[in-house]
Amino acid sequence: MLRLPSKIITLIKASKKEKVEELTEEAIKFTEIYNNHSWAGGEETRSGSGSTLNSTQNTVPLLQKFISDYRIRTLVDVGCGDGLWMLKIIPFLRRYQGHDIVAELIEKNKIRAKERGLRGVSYSVLNPVHEIPKKADAILFRDVAIHLPNELIIKSFSNFVASGSKYLITTNFPNEPETSKFYERLNGPVRIGKYRRVDYSKEPFLLPDPIFRIQDNEINPDGLMAGKHKNRELAVYRLDQIKGRVKELLDSLDD
Repeated sequence: MLRLPSKIITLIKASKKEKVEELTEEAIKFTEIYNNHSWAGGEETRSGSGSTLNSTQNTVPLLQKFISDYRIRTLVDVGCGDGLWMLKIIPFLRRYQGHDIVAELIEKNKIRAKERGLRGVSYSVLNPVHEIPKKADAILFRDVAIHLPNELIIKSFSNFVASGSKYLITTNFPNEPETSKFYERLNGPVRIGKYRRVDYSKEPFLLPDPIFRIQDNEINPDGLMAGKHKNRELAVYRLDQIKGRVKELLDSLDD
């Protein structure tokens, strides 16, 4: 655990119940990214270009359909960001719990939820690398793992399994073309907060095929996939079906 520098403390307004005395390296880095507006997203969002309403216009109806078809009533959103696009998903749920590692962002989300009169909605600070979220029908882990080293992804997945939740919905880049400029870095080393793509079917993860796939990409007016996210999907896994492999991966970290 790293003690938070005094200069960064002044940038974080934590709630009385969530006093921030020390933060992990992950929390410090993502707080810096948030405060510096380091990710693209324009005036709409500080959570990155993948969180804009345009980037999620194709994802929203597909995720709504999954929630309906699989009878998802409770959703834990780990790495919720400012969650503006999720306002179109929340009405389909009985309970929504948004988590982020940036305390100031969570406080703003709480204020917005209260102003909008959102029921069954709550927000709190959570670091999935070190903390186990509450049990839910599904855990959403969108556009988070792409910014984490593999070791931290594995630890997060282990905590998701430990939560007793049923499904994990996570960003995946299947069938990345070998000619892609991203291919060589696929599942490769990355510093916290930087970007590289993840394909859970390949080393080191070798997870089974997801039970469901949700296209998570931008769509042009002509209906064609566009942008750097055109190979992106939300892969849905049953946590009880991947827990054995996740345990193997976690044990391998100690070897």
